[in-house]
Amino acid sequence: CFWNDLHYAAEALGTHVTVERVEASVDVAGEPPRVVRAHLAAHLAGGGDAAAQVFEAAREGSTIANSLLAAFPILFDRL
Repeated sequence: CFWNDLHYAAEALGTHVTVERVEASVDVAGEPPRVVRAHLAAHLAGGGDAAAQVFEAAREGSTIANSLLAAFPILFDRL
């Protein structure tokens, strides 16, 4: 989903940023097991400052991430 968010943000901002990869992981704890934290990392190419703008726009506008933030923290990193 975050991959799509990045593409939508790049298009909305009219930039030529390429999403090279997105890595996602979760930490699980407790009994019964449940997700307690998620981590999303994206590698964007091109655009210089535009890549940072695309990343932030995607992070702020992510429907799924914003919905899940009520349940557990999500850490975002740009690689």
